[in-house]
Amino acid sequence: MKKWLVFWLCFLFFGMGGTAYYLVTLYQESLVPTRWLLENGLSLAERVDFITEASSKSDIPLPELKKFDLKAKFINPIYGETTESVSLGYTGELTIEKLDRKNIPDSYLANSPPAEVSYEVELQIYLLDKDGIQLRALKPVRHIVSSGKTNLLRDVPTDLIPVTIAKRTMSIDFKIYVKNCTNCRK
Repeated sequence: MKKWLVFWLCFLFFGMGGTAYYLVTLYQESLVPTRWLLENGLSLAERVDFITEASSKSDIPLPELKKFDLKAKFINPIYGETTESVSLGYTGELTIEKLDRKNIPDSYLANSPPAEVSYEVELQIYLLDKDGIQLRALKPVRHIVSSGKTNLLRDVPTDLIPVTIAKRTMSIDFKIYVKNCTNCRK
């Protein structure tokens, strides 16, 4: 008799614990809007800024940025366990033109000039509501991009976003800050 009582108590205890865990997980997932957020359609030229250091310390200009397809989505927080906040993960492809040889200074031509240039950039993402009003700006994230190819930019910034803001976010915007050339001599 006692064995059956212990069995039923254990079954009840673990059953309730499993059910509670399932319900908490379900509740957390319902807090996180999981649709893909797309950028709001401005031209790429309107979203690129060259930091002074990019023009003063780089003697080879970054070729034209042709296209940037960016999307983001909210995910459960990876930088802290909380039900009040979420993280934002993003992925994007930035296509940059090939380096034009005429833009390489003569000082490079004596030695082997670079076939392409690499630049340090920072990507800053803004969360927008249904009317395009900015709800929050995330901290800029550093990336290295190269000319003559399509660069994959993917990250999860460390910002924790309150669920109340995540629920109101309908689209994203971004700004690319070009900082400096990583393989230029100047």
